[in-house]
Amino acid sequence: KLTGLIKLTKAHIVHVNPEEHDEIVGAISHLPHIIAVALVNQVRGYNEKNPLNSVLAAGGFRDITRIASSDPVVWRDILINNSGVLLKLLKDWNLEIQTFIHMLEAGDGEGIERAFQEAGIFRSQLPERRKGMIHSIYECYVDVPDHPGIIGKVATELGNSRINLSNIHIIESREDVPGVLRLSFRTQEDLDQAVAKMDEIGFPVHF
Repeated sequence: KLTGLIKLTKAHIVHVNPEEHDEIVGAISHLPHIIAVALVNQVRGYNEKNPLNSVLAAGGFRDITRIASSDPVVWRDILINNSGVLLKLLKDWNLEIQTFIHMLEAGDGEGIERAFQEAGIFRSQLPERRKGMIHSIYECYVDVPDHPGIIGKVATELGNSRINLSNIHIIESREDVPGVLRLSFRTQEDLDQAVAKMDEIGFPVHF
């Protein structure tokens, strides 16, 4: 009955038993959240000694660890209730990290290169636009001149083109960059159209 109801939403339905479900979501969702939180807290510790860490962590580091900002209470309950699976996954993760430690200690450049190649091949085979356990994020960074009305101009241009902008974030300007806007969208299509529009009006876009 539930399957029949959900089919009305045109969702892609996958049937798995509870144990298999916990193992899969543990690996592709729960474990990445733990890793992100641990990494952010590690850098937070470094930042107490050298605040330059937080200054330079903006951009790429902030993006790859965004799931570390998930609701603490919700994730406390998720992890506690799936602790058995996660303990095994964390031990496997430690083995992966230990492999990198050994390669670095041995100066094994070929091994490091091979690890990146294998990861890149597997990642390239993953579906890009299918909704997964960790929601896709469609963002771009736009360099804009620092003068009044520029944010309104960007929003108006997107609105006039019927491009749905879900969020806009003003990134603190630096001496070498007049201004940067981070634009977020709900779909890849909106992002692609926004990039084309920004290029059309002469605003450089970065990812």
